[in-house]
Parts: sequence; C-alpha cells; structure tokens
Amino acid sequence: MDRMQREFAEEFELKRKDYAERWILNAKAHETNKDYEWMETFLGGFPFVLEIGCGVGQSTLALCKAGHRVISIDNNPHCITAAGKLLRGNSIAVKVLRREQGFSFSSQNAIMNYAQIEDSPPADRALPIEGAIQWDEILLKWLEDQAKPFDAIVCCLIGGHAGQITTAQESQLYGLAIQKQSYEIADKLLRPQGKLLIVDRSEVPSEQFLKDDTLNAHKNKAKTTSLIVENLSYKVIPVSGSDKHIPLLITPGTSGRMPTGKVELALVATSSRKP
Repeated sequence: MDRMQREFAEEFELKRKDYAERWILNAKAHETNKDYEWMETFLGGFPFVLEIGCGVGQSTLALCKAGHRVISIDNNPHCITAAGKLLRGNSIAVKVLRREQGFSFSSQNAIMNYAQIEDSPPADRALPIEGAIQWDEILLKWLEDQAKPFDAIVCCLIGGHAGQITTAQESQLYGLAIQKQSYEIADKLLRPQGKLLIVDRSEVPSEQFLKDDTLNAHKNKAKTTSLIVENLSYKVIPVSGSDKHIPLLITPGTSGRMPTGKVELALVATSSRKP
C-alpha cells in the first residue's frame, strides 16, 4: 500500500467511525419515538428475518425482542460492533461476524475485501455480519445457500458515511440503489408468500397522489422481479435540529418531486410479497 492509498484508508476509517457515533444519536431518537417497534409490527408471523442495514442495532433489538431470528448485514464495522454490544447488553444471544480484510485498489476506485463465511449460521437469535450487498459475492452466495429461505427481508433507513457519499444527491442515489437490490435479493431468498419491507423517509404522504408516487417508485424497482408491491403505511416523525445527528433526507417518488419550505417528515413502510 503506497502513501496515497494508506491516507485514503485512514480517512475512510475515520469517516465510517464518525457515522457510527452520530447514528447512535439518530437511533436513540427513533427508539424514543418507538419507530423500531412500529416497523416490527409489519413482520408478525415472519419469524426468520434478513435485515439489510442494521446500523447500531436498535432495529435488530426490536426484532429480537419480538421473537424473530435475525441475520443482519451492515458494511460499517463500527456499526456491527455497536450492534453486538447493544444486543448483548439486552441479554440477546448474538454472534458478531467481522470480515474485513482491507482494500483492493485500482486506478479508479477502492473495493473492500471480505473473508469467507463459515458454512452454517449459529442457532443464536441474532447474527450481525459485516458485508456489502452491492459487491460482496461471498455473502450473497452464503445467503443463497442457507437451508431455510427467509420469511421476511427488511431494509430500513439506508444511509452511507462520508467515505462513500459526499452530497445529498449521492446519498439519495445510494439508498435507491440498495432498495432496488433488496428487491432482487428478496426474489431469490424469500419463501413463497414471504415479505419485503422497505422503510424510508418522506414528506408525510397525506394525499393520495403522494402515496401513489411512492408506490409507483417501488413498483418500478420491483418490475424485474416477481415481487408484488402491495401497500404502504406511514408514521410522522419529529425533525431533529441537532447538527450532531445524521441529516434526515427525503427520498423522492416516481415524479422526482421534492417539497420546499418547512416539511413534516414521516417514516414510510412499503410492503411487497413474493408470490
């Protein structure tokens, strides 16, 4: 690794550590607002869950407390470590799987390398795994090889640290790309009649055209899969004025419409079913 590569790796590490520390503040606000409990209500009767983007573990904890067995994925090792600590502190049986093996550098980008995964998951309630569904073929193959398909897949409040994204537009595109890939993964990994739940931020969809705009955006993401987008629900959330929090960005619908002025925010949960 040359000097420029070493400096890149050091800066990347600082940025993802900062993200994890700041997301703890966001997660505590969501917990106080009972947002994670609300998200879990859509997963009753779906015991085996794949969670894409566990953050610092508050959403995983809500799933485990409700009786779900959870395999969680996050590409930030500081988030994975924090999730394991939180789960253990709440007496949840957990095994944390750190897999990072440094970067591979090319002339145009840097890709994180990940280790192989043991053949079978433990019987513990929760298994947070470090990995990236965008390019981690080892992880995707391991998920496909599980003996039992998932009952549900949940993708909630996807965000990225400053080492991955540098503008609000990049953040929106990153989240949309992960959501689209979640549909493709769900098509492979869900059991028949299994559920994909995607939770995102939006202006409050109090009017039908706003609901249709969001549903149509999800139907576009799902159109190359067998999944059927069924419905959405929403929950109004407060807006934090603290600059220590990760900013809450709105994901636009099919129209690309972005509200102006003071906006009331909501969590929007979109449910889809695999036939």
